[in-house]
Amino acid sequence: MTTAGILPTLQRFGPGAHLVDAFPVLDRLPNFLSPWRAEAQRKHQRELEVYGRLALEVKAQMEKDPEIECFAARLWDQQEKLNLTNEELFYIAGSSFAAGTDTNTLTLLWFVMAMALYPATMEKAQHEIDSVFNSESLPNFSRMKDLPYCFALVKEVFRWGPAAPLSIPHYTDADDEYKGYTIHKGTAVISSIWNMHHNEEEFPDSYTFNPERFLSKGPVSGDGAESLTEGHYGFGFGRRKCPGLHLAAKSTWLAIVRVLWAFNIEPRKDASGNIMEIDPESCTPGLTSRPNEFPANFTPRSQAHVETIMSNQGCT
Repeated sequence: MTTAGILPTLQRFGPGAHLVDAFPVLDRLPNFLSPWRAEAQRKHQRELEVYGRLALEVKAQMEKDPEIECFAARLWDQQEKLNLTNEELFYIAGSSFAAGTDTNTLTLLWFVMAMALYPATMEKAQHEIDSVFNSESLPNFSRMKDLPYCFALVKEVFRWGPAAPLSIPHYTDADDEYKGYTIHKGTAVISSIWNMHHNEEEFPDSYTFNPERFLSKGPVSGDGAESLTEGHYGFGFGRRKCPGLHLAAKSTWLAIVRVLWAFNIEPRKDASGNIMEIDPESCTPGLTSRPNEFPANFTPRSQAHVETIMSNQGCT
């Protein structure tokens, strides 16, 4: 089953679909007065079936390739150490997959738009990747720290086109004042990540896609993974920041680096040979944001890259 087929099934009944979501005390009602409980059990069984099948597929792949780079594979490696039942493992891997699929996809769309609009930036990143991985070597996590410009590029994608332009609500833990407005302790506040990322004092020339702004903040720390989430607010902030931020950041980094390694991304041309316009301000409104449809072409960088891709089908 494809992602497009899985997610509607798992998300059909979202938060707020039942009164019990707003009034938890209703969960004390007996089963015959709580139709949502039976519905939740059905959904649980469906989730367990989907998550379990996907996790077991990973386990089967591990028998063929013990070095497979995958979050679920690492869970299987440490199942005994972490004292996880199969069902717990299925849910940890599956819920991480479901939670990050939408936002990761949106981030990659913003990345594609940025590369189509800023070809010099794409070429600079590709030059760095080529210095570390040749056309016969699919990029992986082994040399993350050797790609500082790609780190800066990924961080700039998170900043330039935040997939979640509005953060989840936060409660103020003390009285505060903002632009003459008094905000009392315990008030629910929804911040604008979009505006924070376009604060000219913190991010000069904020509407320009410019990875160099993050290179100036110093070298990549550690193996580099944690630095992907620093210097911007793409994963929220404070105690309610995204709990899966490191997994999401690393998977996005890998996807972006592999796309840059494999393809050139270019604006599409019309029948007359003129470059078709891409509007970086044209995007969908809402809690999550994606660019509206835009024209771009993907071209393999060489036949050797194509052969490497084909020989690695099924690998993660």
